[in-house]
Amino acid sequence: MDEVRFEQPSVEAGSEIQNATTLDGLALTEGGIVVRGARELTLSNLRIENAAFATDWVGVDVAQGARLTLSGVRVLSDLNYTSAPGELLGVHVVASELSSDGGRVRLFSRGGTAIGMWLEDTPGATLDAPTVDIRTDYLDGLPEMTLTGLRIENSAGVSVSGGSFGADSNSYANPVHEYGVDATDSDDLVLDDLHAGSRNGTGNVAGVRVTRSRVTLTGSVYVDPSEGGDGVLLSDCPGSLVTATITS
Repeated sequence: MDEVRFEQPSVEAGSEIQNATTLDGLALTEGGIVVRGARELTLSNLRIENAAFATDWVGVDVAQGARLTLSGVRVLSDLNYTSAPGELLGVHVVASELSSDGGRVRLFSRGGTAIGMWLEDTPGATLDAPTVDIRTDYLDGLPEMTLTGLRIENSAGVSVSGGSFGADSNSYANPVHEYGVDATDSDDLVLDDLHAGSRNGTGNVAGVRVTRSRVTLTGSVYVDPSEGGDGVLLSDCPGSLVTATITS
């Protein structure tokens, strides 16, 4: 088993990890986990928390051709009334391979961008029943923000089975853009049996928004859009197949 470096406040796993390696049962209250080029790495039963309320923060940051499995990982950034607007990312995977089983991401935003799980140039990723909850606080006068449960970009062949992806602003910021699932430029995308919600948004809102992609929606898809928003919105998606029972 290869060695994972503990570089506080973050845990780092680099390209020297090429054999099956598991990091299990760890609790982090600052920083996050940075994976760069590690292969055959499994993160299991971890709790990763932005307890220092960093304005810009990534819970699990993956890049450089890594191959990662997440199993039962919890990523949390809770409410802090003094935080400034910024970018909060629960799990961000770029140009790597990902398999995710269960787990939970919960982020509270005070403006800017908050994304629960972001797959970028990550073809073939599989997500099995994660729970993602993106929220703001109840204060008035917050700046413009975008809340997204799951974002998929330029990642063909991604499969999402089960799970819940919700964005709920709870504030009077103007505007608040909300998406449960937002996918662009990602052919052969499969979304099966999921709950995608966007509630109380005042800008662009959709439970599921797919753009310039070929998608298959199957099983039961429950969408909970904000008033005036879209449940499922497909734009420029030739060859897509929707056989799902869509309810709201």
